[in-house]
Amino acid sequence: MWMTTRLCDVRFTSVRVKLDLQNVTINGRNGDFNTKSLAAVVNTPVVNELVVKTWIDRACASPVPLAVFRF
Repeated sequence: MWMTTRLCDVRFTSVRVKLDLQNVTINGRNGDFNTKSLAAVVNTPVVNELVVKTWIDRACASPVPLAVFRF
């Protein structure tokens, strides 16, 4: 839940990529993706390059400073 007292308005950007998640294992306790298994599919040079290029494209189009947080 986002706090109502923030320094500025929050804007989100999505990056669409085609990923095959069928081989990503599921955590039996909570039903969520296994972190290491998901990272093997998502954290690749191709995906990372696409995310960085999208960020640069949006940063150049924005008149205000931007910050990026990696979770």
